Amino acid sequence: MAGERAYISFSIDTDTGDADQSIDALLEGQKWDTSSSTLITYSFIDEASDIAYDTGGLTFANGFNSAQMAAVELAFSMLAELALVTFDEIGDDPGEDNADGTLRFGDFEGLYTAYGFYPYSDEAAGDMAFKDGQYETPDIGSYAFAAGILHEIGHAMGLKHAHEEANGTGLIEDRHDSHEYTVMTYHSYVGQPDSIRFLANAPGHNPQSFMMLDIAALQRMYGANFETNSGNTTYTFSTKTGEMFVNGTGQGTPGENVVLRTIWDGGGKDTYDLSNYDTAMLIDLEPGFYSTFDYHGTAQRAELNDGYADDGTFVGDTAVVFAQGNLYNALQFEGDKRSLIENAIGGSGDDGIYGNSANNMLKGGGGKDWLFGFGGADDLIGGGKRDKLSGGGGNDELFGGGGRDRLKGGNGRDDFFGGKGNDKHTGGKGADTFYFDTTVRSGKDKITDFEDGKDMIEIAGGGKVTWSGDGDDTVVVWNKGQVTLLGVDEGLINNDDFNFV
Repeated sequence: MAGERAYISFSIDTDTGDADQSIDALLEGQKWDTSSSTLITYSFIDEASDIAYDTGGLTFANGFNSAQMAAVELAFSMLAELALVTFDEIGDDPGEDNADGTLRFGDFEGLYTAYGFYPYSDEAAGDMAFKDGQYETPDIGSYAFAAGILHEIGHAMGLKHAHEEANGTGLIEDRHDSHEYTVMTYHSYVGQPDSIRFLANAPGHNPQSFMMLDIAALQRMYGANFETNSGNTTYTFSTKTGEMFVNGTGQGTPGENVVLRTIWDGGGKDTYDLSNYDTAMLIDLEPGFYSTFDYHGTAQRAELNDGYADDGTFVGDTAVVFAQGNLYNALQFEGDKRSLIENAIGGSGDDGIYGNSANNMLKGGGGKDWLFGFGGADDLIGGGKRDKLSGGGGNDELFGGGGRDRLKGGNGRDDFFGGKGNDKHTGGKGADTFYFDTTVRSGKDKITDFEDGKDMIEIAGGGKVTWSGDGDDTVVVWNKGQVTLLGVDEGLINNDDFNFV
């Protein structure tokens, strides 16, 4: 029998119209009691005599092989990074031959796929049964890993099917009923008919981690682990294999060159570094949103429908459905900002990069990029092509780079560094500073909304600086560049509008 451990029943939200319905829909209402210890034990069933209850027609077939055991260990390491739980295998050490973990795994005959028992007082609680022969090679991203190991561990920890109503919690919202958001649904993509829910994903194109709603539901039961990667962490990905690297350390190679995972990060100044990509990317740091590594194509995006029509007939490319993104951001736990990813670095393609409420550093790279800082005090760095930079509401620093850039500050006290190209600056509502260096060829820039007595032009490098009227505008000139103040009368400009350093 499974090792004895206390469980807790907890109240669940039955308001199916509230904002967190998609999280509520994953909760069964029972969890393991971790109030006195966060440690949960597990073991692998190796003979039928280990099962001391009526299995309802199931017959024990085999113990897990080494690949299955490794997948279980990986899944538990992922779970321990998300929530305030730890796991320890028992039963393999001398003197522990008859020891049973709270959570147990084995291959069985007599079932269609796999089954996991919820936390409870029953002897079967925490046991997970897998159809013999179907889950032998649970590579990262495989059906055996996502729909098998991760899914059944989810049940054994207290998660229910998102697509099935139970205990009054209602169903997951339609817009989230997809493997992009949870491993606990049978629907691979939004709108997938039940008739093909076991047919859709291409081999190796399943989730590679617990997804954002799984994480949120597990954290609601067990708390959030903010010690995970709590320092300054950099996340990178292989364009050849899809493997994720955390501060340079590989996290395991997926079975296919696909990226479909969610990031939970506990703190620090963290970075998505995608500088090795040459595709046009859409990078979004907002919690609950996702980044797409090939915005105009499908590189490394999971095929959530491998080509099946609604009646189950294989029709090929006309029915293929790709995941919207590659890399998904976890939801915030109780509004705690420590889990935010602060920084993003694009590649050589034409990227769109969106920040969040943190103080972001967004760097476009080599392409024609569009950078949006949003709420924090952000640093936006365009790169060498014709970029567009928009700071948002905070006190931002915008660096145009070498191209013909458009820099837009927003409501804060923003600093503008146009760089070498012919740039257009829009300061916004705050008192902004526009920086130029007379020793660097900076092009013919324009400031669209310069306010005399409020904004400032800072000139570094020395040399002669003059200004004169040009119709309704004022043109400020130095030896290697100039800036036109659009709509500003020459008579309003004097030395008080400049800071010479």
